[in-house]
Amino acid sequence: MEAKATKAPATISKATKSAGPRAFSIEAGLNTEHDKQQVHRFAELETTKTQQAKQDQKLDFFADPPVGYKTEQNNQNLDSFAANRMGNMSLAAADPVEDYRVLAQCDFWTEVIGSKKELSCMDVCAGTGRWMQSFSELVLQPRAVTAKVDCVDLCATSLQHLESRLPQMPGILSGQTHNISAATLQSFDGQYDVVTNMHGLYGVPLGILSEVVSSMVNAVKPGGYCVLALGDNRSFYVRYPQALQKLGVMEEGCTSANDVESALIEQGIDFQKLEVNYIERTKTEEQLIHYVMNESGGNIWPADDNRTGRALDSFVAQRSGPLGQLIDAHAVGSEHHFPQSVPVLLIRKPDAK
Repeated sequence: MEAKATKAPATISKATKSAGPRAFSIEAGLNTEHDKQQVHRFAELETTKTQQAKQDQKLDFFADPPVGYKTEQNNQNLDSFAANRMGNMSLAAADPVEDYRVLAQCDFWTEVIGSKKELSCMDVCAGTGRWMQSFSELVLQPRAVTAKVDCVDLCATSLQHLESRLPQMPGILSGQTHNISAATLQSFDGQYDVVTNMHGLYGVPLGILSEVVSSMVNAVKPGGYCVLALGDNRSFYVRYPQALQKLGVMEEGCTSANDVESALIEQGIDFQKLEVNYIERTKTEEQLIHYVMNESGGNIWPADDNRTGRALDSFVAQRSGPLGQLIDAHAVGSEHHFPQSVPVLLIRKPDAK
């Protein structure tokens, strides 16, 4: 795949309440009033089915399978998804999407690292280490910088694979994993030159987002940086889960960069904002299925979270319906081109007095 990253000049955003609202409509990309009516009818049907299931069977949306849900088939899907997720253990160049390579090749790392030759780093929502792989190869290695790293994630299985991956990463002197919540980093306060969270906040509930953000910022040493990156409301990574919400498949969409900006502003935390824009291209149906099912849906939550199964199954079940229309609005000939709008939020901890 090819990608082009364009960056607006960094601007310092003061703590004023000016962040945009959390808003999305699946109607974007639908060309006719008939298409929009189809979406509304489909959403009403899915919502009615979900509400009826809850009423009749006291369904716990986040713990129990929905009515008619084939648990055995879902388990097979999740096993396949987990194998796919865990199987991505190769070099940064082989990652199936551009996300981490684009972020690692941005110019702001020169400012973040400065003149340091050895870093203490924490990566939050680290998963199987896809970002850390790009960070080691494309940020550390070209600058002859080394790092000791701590990696945090809620998915224990992902961290097991990351543990086996870390020793192979260039520039990583040592690494430890921590199967804990991103909201509970108090024991790490003030320890790191760099704290990163790259495309990892989509599944964080809005109710604890401020707590998670402050927990990460507090882990930074004086003079260090917290670097947060994820799609904003224009990104397909946000639009797709929110489309699932619109259709009644999910009770909620996902967190976006707009929400993170709001959390920073509400806490009075100043930050620089860089706009990183690029095109994610899929050239085959196999690539498209992976991008939508895994990257835009299943990767938001831990592999054993029930919402992961819902996101994966929804693509197959509703490919010919409104979700398919949203996806195919990005068709360019035989390919699909998905514009990615990814703000990078840089928070520098003031120097010690």
